[in-house]
Amino acid sequence: MHVFKLKYHNENIFLHPLISDVPEAPGEPQITNLTEDSMHVQWTPPESDGGSPIFNYILEKRQLATLRWVRVTEDTVSGTELTVEKLTPGEDYVFRVMAENKAGPGPASPPSDTVVAKPPYGKEK
Repeated sequence: MHVFKLKYHNENIFLHPLISDVPEAPGEPQITNLTEDSMHVQWTPPESDGGSPIFNYILEKRQLATLRWVRVTEDTVSGTELTVEKLTPGEDYVFRVMAENKAGPGPASPPSDTVVAKPPYGKEK
């Protein structure tokens, strides 16, 4: 913590500014409940919130055949899980997540393992 000392008319004034930073990266996303067009994504919160509460998680997906990350939803995600729908059947996906506080979004998590949008084993049509 930084403390600043000011002198004002022979009196000392001590300031304790509250400085916040962006949160650290959340944990690597884990994928469960796969179907041919949806997946459930979970992650752990970052170890540090940067000194300000996390109010949103930004989940991004990338089809393995592309280099472009796409935000999954523009809605606020306050928890550490989300079901991602409207995926392309048979496509390979990876996910990453960022935590956001009043200072802004932090760095992205490590990417998830690659997963294929397909029905669970034994449930194929």
